Amino acid sequence: MPAGGSITFEVVFDARSLIQVGDYTAELEFSGNFTNNVPPMPLTMHLSCPTCGILEGSVTDAWTGDPLTADIHVTGPGGFDYMTTGDSYSIAVPAGMYDFTVSADGYFDGTATVEAIAGVTVVTDFALIPQVALLEYMPDTIEVTVPLGGSVVETLMMHNIGTLPFDFSLTDVETGSPAAALVTCPPDAYGYSCTDSTEPDGLVSYAFEDISGTGTPISLGDDQVSGAIPLGFTFNYYGTDYTELYVSSNGFLTVNAGSSNGCCSGQQLPNTATPNGVISGWWEDLNPASGGTIHYQTLGTAPNYYLVVQFTNVPHYPSGLPVTMQFKLFANSNNIEVHYMDAPSDAGQHSAGIEDQAGAVGLSYYYGTAPLASDLAVCYLYPGQFACGSGGGDAAWVWQNPDEGTIDAGMMLNVDVVFDASVVTQTGTYEAQLYFDGTFENDVPPATLIMHVVEPDIWWTMDYTFYTQSGMSHSGTMYFDYDGTFTDESGDMGMWEFFPQPPRVGIVYTDGSNCSAAAFGRYVGDLHVFGLWSCRDGSGRRGVWTGTILTGALPEGHAGQPLPFAIPE
Repeated sequence: MPAGGSITFEVVFDARSLIQVGDYTAELEFSGNFTNNVPPMPLTMHLSCPTCGILEGSVTDAWTGDPLTADIHVTGPGGFDYMTTGDSYSIAVPAGMYDFTVSADGYFDGTATVEAIAGVTVVTDFALIPQVALLEYMPDTIEVTVPLGGSVVETLMMHNIGTLPFDFSLTDVETGSPAAALVTCPPDAYGYSCTDSTEPDGLVSYAFEDISGTGTPISLGDDQVSGAIPLGFTFNYYGTDYTELYVSSNGFLTVNAGSSNGCCSGQQLPNTATPNGVISGWWEDLNPASGGTIHYQTLGTAPNYYLVVQFTNVPHYPSGLPVTMQFKLFANSNNIEVHYMDAPSDAGQHSAGIEDQAGAVGLSYYYGTAPLASDLAVCYLYPGQFACGSGGGDAAWVWQNPDEGTIDAGMMLNVDVVFDASVVTQTGTYEAQLYFDGTFENDVPPATLIMHVVEPDIWWTMDYTFYTQSGMSHSGTMYFDYDGTFTDESGDMGMWEFFPQPPRVGIVYTDGSNCSAAAFGRYVGDLHVFGLWSCRDGSGRRGVWTGTILTGALPEGHAGQPLPFAIPE
């Protein structure tokens, strides 16, 4: 622009691409080689559309109600095509019909056809439904009483509360059994306990896995401690995670770096005197310098890895009385086992046990001068573990039908949970966790399964009271056998039959002073039964009775014996 000159320019306000009425503001800035400061020019366009309709609304998650950012696509008459992204919209459009498609990742699309009316604001909100598969189940605990040799079937209901189908599989893991009580040494202050292979129906069996030809050798002289030995996994010992440990030539492992070698006799464990953090197999004065070998090897597959450290024919000092044993440390359970092929004694003080890193807490399996039995296994159970080795495996006494499958969105599936006391040999309490795996997206805690196994002669017992029409009453106890018979407190006998839908029981006396009485009762809750009583010998004894279950559980899964009459529902 020449000095003293002027230029006229046009400012064009173009509303053709806009679909929202209201005020639009901008600033026109001036730049050039002039030296003065020129303020920007404010620009304002007031946009209105008297013949338009206003379409507006919001987008939310249908389950939570939270605002949801989505792609909003609108098409309409005259080739109208508009796209925006956000959790709300507001557009001014000519009168007519408009199609909406609202999309967000992980959600089903929302669609609507909306009529725009001149001068009218039409609100259309979109609540998008998540694309998700979710599992709920009930009950969270199933507890039954089963006679030894018998079985009971219970129902677990699985429900897909989501909007997509999912596949599932069920796995049960045993977490308790009567054998768990067979411990040789009670728990220490941290919670470790121990058991051995001499316990009847115990938790550990002797299983020596020779690695002398496959393992990595550890070269030790007399009274030496190895360098760090890699475990191949993370192992928790008295609350601390370890990936390596150390081997003493004198028959023990330690988790403490820089530990002393423990010469020249074992200590009563636990013991605050060094060495500490000891896992003692047969701690005394052993001498690999005069014979034998020591090897280590990690075995198993994920997640059930375990480390084996094996002493093979390592003699006592100076020589003779060789020791062959192996340690097993399990990744999945943090359990420890020691398997003794030969653990002789030279009359010195030998120690077998475990202790924490400071020697303040621990377990002593053995301390003395006598040898251990050959082909012996000792298991040190990590706190909370009840099974040796890699921990609880499949519970053989319970299974599910089906144990895998597909559940469509919104549908339910009843799973039979079969408790089978024919595969166990001991009475007592068996426990398991039922785990749910599959393509559902929520975290599902395991269900608890409990089976109380009792001797088969008494299935359940019930206290009862019989009230006659004349105002008399009689109370007693009935003892119900698994075979469908019962005996009362007077020795009178009869038969019983269970009817599941609705739960009710029928009783018929077959001999005794109670005549040929027939009774039926319906269950109320898990403990109480009530019903009617009528003699069938013409004596006219009639009335009502109530009962309270004392032991056992509802006899579901076993029908008793067929009775000679029907039981009303």
